[in-house]
Amino acid sequence: MHKPDRSLTLIDMPATADIGHAVQFYREDAELYDTVGTYVAEAIREGGVSIMIVTAARREGFDEALVSAGVDPIAAREDGRLLSFDAATMLARIMRCGRLDRAAFLATAGAAVHRAAESRRPVRVYGEMVSLLWNVGDVIGAIELETLCNELRREVGFSLLCTYPGEALSDDSHADALSAVCRLHSAVLGHFPNDLSSPREARRLVADALLQWGHAQELSESVALVVSELATNAVRHARSAFSVLARSDQHVIRISVRDASAVLPKQRGLDPQAGPGIGLQMVDALAGAWGVEVTAGGKAVWAQVALRP
Repeated sequence: MHKPDRSLTLIDMPATADIGHAVQFYREDAELYDTVGTYVAEAIREGGVSIMIVTAARREGFDEALVSAGVDPIAAREDGRLLSFDAATMLARIMRCGRLDRAAFLATAGAAVHRAAESRRPVRVYGEMVSLLWNVGDVIGAIELETLCNELRREVGFSLLCTYPGEALSDDSHADALSAVCRLHSAVLGHFPNDLSSPREARRLVADALLQWGHAQELSESVALVVSELATNAVRHARSAFSVLARSDQHVIRISVRDASAVLPKQRGLDPQAGPGIGLQMVDALAGAWGVEVTAGGKAVWAQVALRP
């Protein structure tokens, strides 16, 4: 077993690190509050600026999450470390005749990011506008907005986290749109219930994301198999819901599977009579490195695959 790679996690990265354009598929609001609260709070605590574009219904929940993470949202807004906007209001301002207007987007969301970047501090953005579009069936609009966000990121360096309902992962009618969403992000985070069908959904999400990021099918399937094994362990042995994070850059593919059990997995021999733990042999064979971290709510089993130069 190898020393954990701290860069595997999404929400535990320092504010100075660029997580790129990440997407989270959530099942419960509690999952959303936990991830976003930590993501935003870390930037504020470490001297960065956070922008939150959220729905009115969730603003109180996010504020409570920030308090739990050790940040006073009222004080952060007063001193400019936290900029808050209403998602529905901003979305209405960037729409023209039912379609996204690029100029209006740059004059509203774009202007807010530019103002935050003028401070020369790291900027993290969390937005729910794409989720609003997806939820009303405007899938094309959501993809167009993601594309505009990527254009803005190339112009102004900042980290961006978007979220979609977890039901999108099992909705075959939106399979092509989901592939497009994965292609437009550099990291995917999915939450899955404690169900025997969940490892298959997790494997499909990661395989699709890696293909959309330009990796070969054979490599994508190998990494997805690692995800499947770790997810299956979470369901069968940890007996809990789990989350899967996949990230990729020019050098390495990183994955992490978190569950609610603090019991560490044990690697056993390949003898079929050895019982649980055989799957870790497969993980060890397919991944260049892997390990386990104990977390506040359980554990995270991570793996990484180095890319050939």
